[in-house]
Amino acid sequence: MKGFRFVLCVTVFFLGCAETFFRPDPDGSPLEIFDQVWNDYARHYARFAYKETDWDQVYRDYWPVFRIMQDHDTLLGPTLGGMLEQIEDSHAILITPEFTYGYQRPRGWENTLNFDYRLAVKYVNNPQRLGVFTMGPLDSSIAYLHIDHFKVSDDDEMAVIDHIIPFLKRFDGLILDLRDNHGGFLRHSKMAARRFADQERLCVYWRFRSGEGYDELTDPVPETVDPVRPAFTKPVVLLQNRNCASAAEDFIMRLRVCDHVKTMGDTTSGGLGGAPITRELPNGWLYRVPTAIEYSPEMEIFEGSGIPPNRYARNYDVYVRLGRDYILEQAMIYLKERL
Repeated sequence: MKGFRFVLCVTVFFLGCAETFFRPDPDGSPLEIFDQVWNDYARHYARFAYKETDWDQVYRDYWPVFRIMQDHDTLLGPTLGGMLEQIEDSHAILITPEFTYGYQRPRGWENTLNFDYRLAVKYVNNPQRLGVFTMGPLDSSIAYLHIDHFKVSDDDEMAVIDHIIPFLKRFDGLILDLRDNHGGFLRHSKMAARRFADQERLCVYWRFRSGEGYDELTDPVPETVDPVRPAFTKPVVLLQNRNCASAAEDFIMRLRVCDHVKTMGDTTSGGLGGAPITRELPNGWLYRVPTAIEYSPEMEIFEGSGIPPNRYARNYDVYVRLGRDYILEQAMIYLKERL
């Protein structure tokens, strides 16, 4: 059984990953709040078997704590968050006005991020920033596009990409930089991915929680990615790192199946969204429950472990001190060899 612990995480990292919302009855003591959260996970969470989490043991461990807790106890949030952290799922979270409580990566994770936006854009001639997009030519044959996140307020903001694609199509190849993209709304990552798909392809399977048993899931539900014109279908190197999470990982899942796309960099965070639902507690706090497992076409699961790239590359400290983005340089070399 994992030890008790909780971690306070900034809310911005997690917001925007769920799109379903429910409201409970407007009453509840700390014990009733505990029961609501525990039971919702017992009924809807899809990853207990994969995470090897004994949810019944979690109940036995935490129920005595909440039974003696007083109303308005300042430990309610940290304790409830600590319970969810036992799952080690970055989308199993509790959102309060002060903090978002949930699982945080082990110490040392930040040393693997290896991306500095300021270094990358130095390679771009006359870089243009359009909302979440940064674009421009790297040379006469290769274009660059960085997508900051998918947490835009409406579809029109993401639709800016339709004005960017004609510019990109002037070039023979593209470096599509997704490094440090924390995710956002799944519908926007899907929307963007379709602008780089060459044909309809199977990209993921979904299995949803379907019964009372913790390991009861639906049969695999296939999903495809298909192009929307205009689309960029020339050679693409997609850059990824450990800070690619949630909807950004779904974006990678959709493009890694395309023949003209190769991924480079590091393994992603392993924080795939899992179709979370959002519920509200009587005190106004929110919590999210991932209801599905996402699989590759080969039925691989990347939750927790992350999506590996086709080619590994890292920005070592010596290159950063010299003001160089080694990963971007390697991507340009790799791409030029294939043009």
